[in-house]
Amino acid sequence: MSNLVKRALVFALFPLAMLSQANAPNGWNDPFPAHKIMDNFYYVGTKELASFLFVTPEGLILMNSNYESSVPLIKANVEKLGFKFTDIKILIAGHAHPDHVEGDAMVKSMTGAQVVVGRLDEAATRNFKPGGKEHPIDRLVDEGDKVTLGGTTLTAHVMPGHTKGCLAWTLDLKEDGKTYHTLVECSLNGQFLQSLDQYPGIIDDFRATYKKARTLPAELWVSSHASFYGLADKYASWRSVDRETRTPSLIRRVIWRTSINTKRASRLRSRVARKLRNAVGSGKGRIRIPAGLGVVDSTSS
Repeated sequence: MSNLVKRALVFALFPLAMLSQANAPNGWNDPFPAHKIMDNFYYVGTKELASFLFVTPEGLILMNSNYESSVPLIKANVEKLGFKFTDIKILIAGHAHPDHVEGDAMVKSMTGAQVVVGRLDEAATRNFKPGGKEHPIDRLVDEGDKVTLGGTTLTAHVMPGHTKGCLAWTLDLKEDGKTYHTLVECSLNGQFLQSLDQYPGIIDDFRATYKKARTLPAELWVSSHASFYGLADKYASWRSVDRETRTPSLIRRVIWRTSINTKRASRLRSRVARKLRNAVGSGKGRIRIPAGLGVVDSTSS
């Protein structure tokens, strides 16, 4: 059974809105090695639930707290990289599903970080109160708003579908004198459509999001779920390289520099398009799935 099919079965059996900490599929919250992706951008999440760290001279930005039980794992990963968890100044909350935001209150209490949430997901996010704790929200952001700390700026993009207010984020990263437009995606996973909250207008939102994705100049992309961008395989590929030859640029070439124009990617886009077309019904026009669903566009060296 392919990994894609396995993931689809998991999401079909466990609707995303129901994935509380107690109902999480086995393995999602297992430890995963912290690692540098590029520039000041690091992975500090679990085996399935992605958390990202942005390191600046004025402190740290953390994206996605995941479950409360994920927070000690995230903290350990931050410290393994040589940074202090208490230096987190900003926490960008993931979209309004419990497997991405249940830990917000714990991170807030441990660091005092400003918690940033998308305005359209505010009400749903406030509903997650592990142990009865109120969900902290210090700043609401809309389309085009920026989060800046120590020279690092992330720009918010509303890309609904996965949730009504799903936020993607873009920023520029530098390596070897080159700039790479980077995207932390949201809603570019329509193959799991049936496992989501079926709110009114969800199909139109997905259609608009896929259309919008084609306008974003993403050369490197990641997602809130590690499996959405094949992290385990990519990390294993990097680990297989002789330790003496590992360099930041080799990380990009071996792990992230995966062509987005492969036959497999094309088949995946076709599969997603069929699912969306079936949900929409006939006569609604074509749905085009963006080619930018790889990791780094191999044509943009």
